[in-house]
Amino acid sequence: MQKNAKEISLIKHLPDNFPTLVGDKELLKTAIINFLSNAVKYTPGNGQITLSLFEQDNQVIFEISDTGCGISEEDLPHIFDKFYRSK
Repeated sequence: MQKNAKEISLIKHLPDNFPTLVGDKELLKTAIINFLSNAVKYTPGNGQITLSLFEQDNQVIFEISDTGCGISEEDLPHIFDKFYRSK
């Protein structure tokens, strides 16, 4: 477990051997960094962020969860809209 200046705990559930991925390495890296950045931004002090990676049905699954406020029902349809910001 790691902590940062906001005292947010980062818990990692990662396999000993990472599965082989086929795709754009830089885009995947950017996506994960963006999700983690948002988790840090919206998680209050003394909160927790969990990063998990696992294989399921021949797919590699990345899960990032946090103890932040979450996304409102109203904003959920827009989560993949470029430049969309919640009010």
